[in-house]
Parts: sequence; C-alpha cells; structure tokens
Amino acid sequence: MTPTVVALLTDLCFLSEVAEWLPAAMFGLREQEIVKAAIEHYKQCHDLLPDPILQQWNLSRKQLSILEPMSTESRINLIRQTAEAARRYLGRTYILSGAADRWASGGGNEVLEQLTRIMAIGEASGEDWAIYGDHLKEETEPEPPRITTPWNTLTSYLNGGWIVGYLYVLIGPPKIGKSSFLLNAALAAVMSGHDVLYYTMEIKRAEIEKRLDARIAALPIDELAAHDEERRERVLKWLEERKNKIAIQERMRGSSSALALEATLLSLRAHGLAPSITIVDMLTQVEPIQQSENPVVVQERVVTDLRQIGMRHKTAILTAQHTNKEGLQKSLITASDGRWGIGSLMLADMILTLSQTKDESRRNPPEMRLFIAGSRIGGDGKVVRLKFKKEHMAMYEAI
Repeated sequence: MTPTVVALLTDLCFLSEVAEWLPAAMFGLREQEIVKAAIEHYKQCHDLLPDPILQQWNLSRKQLSILEPMSTESRINLIRQTAEAARRYLGRTYILSGAADRWASGGGNEVLEQLTRIMAIGEASGEDWAIYGDHLKEETEPEPPRITTPWNTLTSYLNGGWIVGYLYVLIGPPKIGKSSFLLNAALAAVMSGHDVLYYTMEIKRAEIEKRLDARIAALPIDELAAHDEERRERVLKWLEERKNKIAIQERMRGSSSALALEATLLSLRAHGLAPSITIVDMLTQVEPIQQSENPVVVQERVVTDLRQIGMRHKTAILTAQHTNKEGLQKSLITASDGRWGIGSLMLADMILTLSQTKDESRRNPPEMRLFIAGSRIGGDGKVVRLKFKKEHMAMYEAI
C-alpha cells in the first residue's frame, strides 16, 4: 500500500472509533447512516493497517480497557498514541493527526465531515491508473447511462440525454425559470426510471414540494389549497405508479459545501437510493471542500468538487447560476455571461443558457431559448425553443 492509502485507512479507523464514542444524541438519523455506511465501506480497515500501527492501536486499547467505560481523556490519549505510531511509520503528517482534542470538542458534525472527506479522497487516492492496451484484453465497459430530458430536441442534441457522472451548468437571468427547468428535468428522470436528489439552497423544501404537486397534478399552483383533495389523489397516484423517488434536501443559504452534498448522497445510498441525477440549486451557494481566499480559486474548486462527486457517485449533476450584469442586457446569453468567470465554468462538462427577449416574455405562455453555450461532449451552438406555463410549473418545447 502507498503511504497515502495507509494514512487514509489510519484516519478512518480513528474516526470510526470516535464516532462510536460520541453520544448518539450528537448524531441525527442522517449522520448515523453516513457513519454506518463509512464504517461498512472500510469495515476491514483495521486489518489492512501495517503492523507497527496496528500493534500500537491494539496495545493502547488493551491498556485502556481497564478504564471502561473510557473517559473522554482516555479515548483522546488512545488516538494520540496511535497517531504518534502512524507518524513514525509514515514519516509524514497525515490528514487528521494531532486533531484528537478538536474531534472531541467538535462533536458529531466534525466527525461526519471528516469521515465523508476521507471516503471521498480514499476513492480517488491515485491508484486508479491503467496500462495502455489493457482495455483490449478486458471486456468493453458499457457506455455511461443517459437520462432522457423532457425536451425531445435537447435529448437528441445530447445523443440520448444527460450523462451520468457529468456536470451541467445552466446560466440565466433572475426569474426566467432556471429552478423550473431543473424541476422539470428531475421529473422526467423519475418518469424514465431514475432516482433524483433535489439539493436546494435557493428555495424552501415546502416550496419545491408545492411546485412538484402543481406540475404532477396539472393544477394551478395558486389553487392547490382550493383543490387539495384532487391534488392529493393525483399526486399519490403518480407516486404509486413509480418505483423511483425524488429526495429533497434543504440547506440554508451560505451554509452548504460540496462535502455536505456528498454526505447526503452517502446517506441516500445507505437508504437504498442511488440518484442518477442530482439537482444543485444553486451553484453560487456551494462552498468548496478546500477553502481559499482567492474567489476565482474558490469558483474553480466548487466546479471541480461537483464534477468529482458526480463521477464518484455516478450521478449527473445539474446546477444553475445567474447571469452577470452584461448578460442581463443580451438577447442571447453565452458562456461568458455567467456570474462566475468563464474559466471556472468551462471546467463543467456542458454550459447551457436561458435567454428571453421582451417580445418573448410577453407571449402567452412566455417563450425562451435554451442555448448549448459550451460543451465537451458536442452540441455546441444548438438552440431549443421552450415555453413556460408558470402556473402549472410546466416547461415544454415550443413546436
């Protein structure tokens, strides 16, 4: 094993122990499931540790066992002793060494975030290289699955739909319907047999549910309360006819990170849900895993983090952001008109924009143009005309 892998396994062992020690009240059900999934994922990590570290770990446990139930101080000492053994063995400081006091005082959230980070880094620890030519000796891997969109022309331009593991960024002015575009994409995915995560930092969960009800029940959103019985009947019937689900996670503005998104995906996996599409509403509210004082670096890291999460969890990530001031004045918004710089946005797999002239906004229903502004996978420069029936939250292709 490489030093990196040894360090990751050591850190995970520490964290699994700390998670076990912390009072259950520190963890919500979601966190408990993540800890459980993480420990299950690396359930043999203790046995994989090199002998010098494992021997110190077992010796420390044996010495401290007479103090059961262990005091917090004793538990911290156990981690310190093993950390020292690991440092001597590795000749370096690995991710979490020396942080025992912080773990104990930080509570469940600190342990949860570190567990998620270790799992994320561990799955991309540099050992996924391959020798050229091996691909000819092995069975050909199938193409990544594609998820149909609600709009036939776009699905055709995308050669079958959204690609699992890819990141799509939608740019548009405020109030044009970016969130409704994402909502309609989510519903189409469920209808074609896929689970969906709707991760919202922009709109309250209750509002997302209300919009879904209006779209599914084909009732005006302002009249849902007046037609409550009809709404319930239609929505429940729609849900009963489908095995796949939409999970909604609401986060406060400015309080979410790519780590928290990954934690949610891990939790869903522990509950048997594996979203093929993840909606992140919206991009500018996400914090990177590793912070920086440079805003450009932050933007690049967020986009890169989301791409890596999509690849690790085999989920297409659809997200959105507003235009910049220049974009607000344009009849056709391009990749350079996003609030974030084009350098960071071009790290995504595809950039789409929603544009609308004054004349289009006055039509009944209003129309807009979806433009493929930049793509690693083809379709650049293609335009799809859409109509938006806002009262029913329905966005459909203009024929």
